[in-house]
Amino acid sequence: MFNSTLKTLLAGLALAASLGTHADVAPYAQVRLGNPIAPNAQYRHVAIVAGVHAVTVHDGDDVVFDVQGHEVAWHFDTIAADMAFDLADLAPAWVAPGQVHVTIEPVAH
Repeated sequence: MFNSTLKTLLAGLALAASLGTHADVAPYAQVRLGNPIAPNAQYRHVAIVAGVHAVTVHDGDDVVFDVQGHEVAWHFDTIAADMAFDLADLAPAWVAPGQVHVTIEPVAH
């Protein structure tokens, strides 16, 4: 089971690398978290300002993070029911590691 999961993850990483990644996005983020999307006014917008240290999103959400005037839009499609990550994985040029923690919760049915 572990070997097949590892093989799937590695294959996904290889695919993401071969297709290219969104500028400044950690390469594994697309495999684990979903994929970058074009910002859209209809998506949920989250302003990352001083004092914001945690954000909660749901699997399947389309979210635009506004970080110091830069927009990072993401469709969350995770490989696990509950996940968490550092926003610096999606916006390393604008968010310091450890600055903002993002929790991805499953969609309530």
